Amino acid sequence: MNYEQEMRLRDAAANAAEYGANDFRFDTRPKATTSTIGWVRYSWNGIKRRCVRCSRKVTNGVVRSGQEGREKELEFRVLCSSCYSDVMNLETPEGWGQ
Repeated sequence: MNYEQEMRLRDAAANAAEYGANDFRFDTRPKATTSTIGWVRYSWNGIKRRCVRCSRKVTNGVVRSGQEGREKELEFRVLCSSCYSDVMNLETPEGWGQ
């Protein structure tokens, strides 16, 4: 972020705090998605990653939002499409309530 943009955002935040939060808004909107909140469908080229549920090697699947483009990092986790569908069709998805 450049200096001018940072100052503009600081001024907008200060004005919003002084005159009410309804006047404050960001210039950019979040990306539209058809996936479940927090998860996006993603495909990449090159390195194959293992699905965290079935261990099948894939180059596409469902990842946490914000992980796009980070498939070369060790922390990158993916669910293959079939495992994602299975988890979403469970009455109580794995890990909920724990």
